[in-house]
Amino acid sequence: MNYLNGNLAREAGRLHRWREKFWSRPYRAIPVSYEPEIQIERLKYILEQGCKEGLVSRPEEWPGASCVSALCSDESIVGIWYDRTAAYRLGRWGGGVVELDNFAEQERLELVALPCWQGLRVEQIRVRVQELLDEIVEETAQRQRATGRHPLGSRAVLAQHPHSRPQRVK
Repeated sequence: MNYLNGNLAREAGRLHRWREKFWSRPYRAIPVSYEPEIQIERLKYILEQGCKEGLVSRPEEWPGASCVSALCSDESIVGIWYDRTAAYRLGRWGGGVVELDNFAEQERLELVALPCWQGLRVEQIRVRVQELLDEIVEETAQRQRATGRHPLGSRAVLAQHPHSRPQRVK
């Protein structure tokens, strides 16, 4: 996780010219027991982040990285990995400007079922994920009614500058 987080922080820093510390604290593994309820609770926690923080009404609306569509369909999660080490070496030893796209590799993330869902068919897992999503949407709607606050929305989330800071923090 340190390797992943370190590379992710550097890549996001390059993308947004971020020079400060990227993560607020070091990675901390959260053990998840083999109890089905705990595993499902962790999955729900991951899926509901944008809703819980008042940014979107539905997990599917989150404009950032998400596994929702991959969990609900045959869609794969595909990204690009840049071999920056090879690009650096060629640039340093070759003495020229390196085109980073020449060092791009497509990576496919393969999701596997929760251990408690291992014996289920794909269609059954999708039904259970959809039930979790419906639960999240209902809880979000209840929270919005109780507080009178509406979500920011995906367009407004995307419109925010990565260097801006909130006027108030929790």
